[in-house]
Amino acid sequence: MTEMTVRWVLFDLNGTLLNPSGIADPLGGGEKARRLVAQAFQEALLLTMADTLSGGHYRPLTEYLRGALERGLRAEGRGTGDLDAAIQRAGAMDPFPEAASALTALRAADLRCGVLTNSSTEAAERALAYIWPRARNPDARDPARSDVDRLPLPTRRGVRVGA
Repeated sequence: MTEMTVRWVLFDLNGTLLNPSGIADPLGGGEKARRLVAQAFQEALLLTMADTLSGGHYRPLTEYLRGALERGLRAEGRGTGDLDAAIQRAGAMDPFPEAASALTALRAADLRCGVLTNSSTEAAERALAYIWPRARNPDARDPARSDVDRLPLPTRRGVRVGA
């Protein structure tokens, strides 16, 4: 068997580097709201993957999440008055506390890191600019992207990390 050398580590952005639990705050916080968000978030991720794999038109994750949250709220007999605030929060999720240190450790091990996401480019770059400065590659050419690497596909030398 041929030994494989890993050179890239690819992360899913939402739910792996970014923590979706804060989306529940505008919906009242608490365990019930967090459970609703977790279920809706999983549904939205599955729908984005299904559309991507079937060649569907691109839609940002927040569009799928809006529909899933609305269905969940209505199923619980709740109003949707806080839905816009929850979706706004989804577009500005906080990173998991360990995200920057994990990326720093991977870069220190000479591994290239990249991100795969169904978020809009603007939302992803905004989030990464917040996470990556602490894991910054000193050779980064574009400070707005910190050390976000563009993965030349196809590759067989990477590992994907996802939720």
